[in-house]
Amino acid sequence: MLDIQHLPRRLTGFEAALLALCFLVFLATAPGYSRDSALDHFNRARKLIRENDLKAAQQELEEAYDLDDEDPDIRRYLSLVSNNLAVRMVDAGNYEEALPYYEKSLEIEPEDDIVRMNYARCLSSNERPYDAILVFDDLTESDNPETVQKARWKLADTYFSLREFERASDELEEVVFTDEKDTRAHLLLARCYIQTGDKDKAVEHIRLVSKISTSSKLKKTAAKLLKRISREAKIEEEFQFQKSSHFSIVVDEERGEDLLDIVLTFCEEAYVEVGERLKYYPDRKTTVIIYKPVEFTTIYPDSNWAAGLYHEWTIKIPIPAGELTRENHFALRNTIFHEYSHLLVNALTGGNCPRWFDEGIAESMESKKNWDKQVELLLKMSRVKMIPSLKKIDKNFTSKDLNQITIGYTVARHAVRFIDEEWGIYRIQRILEEIRDDGDINSAFQDVLGCDLERFMPRWYQYLERQHQQIQAREKEPPADISTQAPIPVQTPGRAEKCPLPPLPGVGIFKKMQEDLRTEKAKQDTQDTGP
Repeated sequence: MLDIQHLPRRLTGFEAALLALCFLVFLATAPGYSRDSALDHFNRARKLIRENDLKAAQQELEEAYDLDDEDPDIRRYLSLVSNNLAVRMVDAGNYEEALPYYEKSLEIEPEDDIVRMNYARCLSSNERPYDAILVFDDLTESDNPETVQKARWKLADTYFSLREFERASDELEEVVFTDEKDTRAHLLLARCYIQTGDKDKAVEHIRLVSKISTSSKLKKTAAKLLKRISREAKIEEEFQFQKSSHFSIVVDEERGEDLLDIVLTFCEEAYVEVGERLKYYPDRKTTVIIYKPVEFTTIYPDSNWAAGLYHEWTIKIPIPAGELTRENHFALRNTIFHEYSHLLVNALTGGNCPRWFDEGIAESMESKKNWDKQVELLLKMSRVKMIPSLKKIDKNFTSKDLNQITIGYTVARHAVRFIDEEWGIYRIQRILEEIRDDGDINSAFQDVLGCDLERFMPRWYQYLERQHQQIQAREKEPPADISTQAPIPVQTPGRAEKCPLPPLPGVGIFKKMQEDLRTEKAKQDTQDTGP
């Protein structure tokens, strides 16, 4: 008897469609199924290369590589096209877009010196100097002597830009040992020794440049450096010294012991107060050299706007002659605190701290100022998207445009102030430790604050909004009744020279920034409303 229950039943429409789909998938993945092969993609890529369409060629080669990653021709072409495409992007100034293409090229040919060198340069141009250093350092182990020389030079150049002068000089000594006629290396080495205070070695390398260089431009630069060292030596010939356990103060004999005592007092205060905030009290003694303003600008003509300079363990400050006014006392104390903060940050991070974070910390160590106008300005800049990214703001500090320098200092000052008030000084200390160990401030922010630089910015803007609301509330408060208060005695200063200390960058140019903001806002309003 036929068992009807076991007869095959007819498939439903859904089951038939599912079975057909599975069959197609099986065919598509089965060997011998007719589809574009690795060779088809490769041939199309070659045709696109001849047509100079590298981006499309790279995509075809990616497809070919996915199908056959062992084929040597596919690998070679993909590596070369990825590198060449990245070079084009770099030439157009698109450094960030170029990086993935260099990385793809190195994924296939990890030992290619040319691609590695290109990649490191691109990292450096994309504001990632510490990542670039790792690649340059690896290239110094290359079997190609020319590659080693180039890598050492780039290492030195990168260290110099980071103000790590001792590391830069170590690399340059290797460069000139291999090629004693490399005048460019001798000149940069001289600059390093000037920064570290070894003027005898600096003069030695400058004279070598003058002797062996065939470039009139290099000879002219060498002559200027030699003249500067001579001027500085002449100015400092008659300086007198005063020492404490932490500082050596150097001033010319005409200035008198009163100025020495004032400077030394402020220095010791900085040692205690800045040291307390950063939890670091160095054993190494710091030298503080006091110049007359004319001496300072003679030696450092490119820094005539600065209230002070530092390098390694030396602070240099211009102070006008005569007795100091109360305003000069305030400015001098702030300058000493500012520059001493730089020294400690540099020591704590091994020279790895980004310039903006370093400057922001130094600004936060000064006595509090009236920052209300700056908060209002930053808030307006944030609303029209004029505040530079923290990843790229370091270039503001090396700009020749005083307006850009001011923006850099203002952003740095208030960004660090936000961290201090929102998370506390302890978190700033932790960020410095992370930078020292890893060299990457973006990772340091993520680990310590729980947000990277990109996510930090909106939180900071919200903080500026709150600050602005508080400022407006204060302005609406009625003035205090001072009729019943005791009069404040007015101190009459003694003889005082009217020449003030050189102002910090950007003082007096906020009007220009306000005009720029109004222009930018007008443009945005026009775009929003349309014709």
